[in-house]
Amino acid sequence: MRQVQDQASKLREGMTATEGRLRTIAITSGKGGVGKTSLAVNLGMLLAGEGRRVALFDGDMGLANVDVLLGLTPKYTLRHVVEGHRELRDIMLRGPNDLYVIPASRGVEAMANLAPAEQATLLGRLGQLEGLVDILLLDTAAGISPNVLSLLLAADETIVVTVPEPTAITDAYAVIKVLSRHRADPRAGILMNMVDGASQAEALFEQLRRVIRHFLKVEVRFVGHVLRDECVGRAVCEQKPFSVCFPYAKASRSLAELARTLTASGCHAPQTEPFWDRMVHWAAHL
Repeated sequence: MRQVQDQASKLREGMTATEGRLRTIAITSGKGGVGKTSLAVNLGMLLAGEGRRVALFDGDMGLANVDVLLGLTPKYTLRHVVEGHRELRDIMLRGPNDLYVIPASRGVEAMANLAPAEQATLLGRLGQLEGLVDILLLDTAAGISPNVLSLLLAADETIVVTVPEPTAITDAYAVIKVLSRHRADPRAGILMNMVDGASQAEALFEQLRRVIRHFLKVEVRFVGHVLRDECVGRAVCEQKPFSVCFPYAKASRSLAELARTLTASGCHAPQTEPFWDRMVHWAAHL
């Protein structure tokens, strides 16, 4: 893993005709500490391993940690792009399986509350990814801040990560509730993390689905589950993806199955308007 100064050029060199437009998948949670970023990192790697050109955007602008989980030390981040000091290609990092990482900043409050002009600058730069990658994963911050919501509403699909705890499930419901206020189809799925088995995951999802259907009158889909596994915590401490350190661990195998399912299923709800235009729209209306 290393800093790559000419990522966009290398991507272009290896690029053949684009088979389809960019697919955007937001990975979010209502509550922090549910393993969202770890899943985003590993899912990105596994999707890249399936032959897709994948970029992972660290959407937690002020408290980023995608690079930490990968043991990367970015010299430049999105902050430098927003300030006009660097281009997107200057900050991109390459991780395992040629997963491209777009790092954000830590401890920079201004990045968590970008002004409209700064958001426009950032979106203009991110638009350079169009045609260069097949899938853009958006690892958002937890919660329902305007910056988070604009990513979720603009994405083709949203994966809400939760765990078998009342607070996490309640907060997952809250995310769906806010999304449903802005569009009739939230285009959201639920990923049950840290479960003891498929039956537990399916039972919890069914309970949540019934509540969402009854009170919000919208449908959500079951994305999958990841088994509770002590290997995940060990990999985080080593700053390496658990699917690399422990490829045959329970969590790795269940997430690999999810990656194959996502690859085979294609985009859940394709939209005609480009992602970047949708981002501009929602950033201006939230």
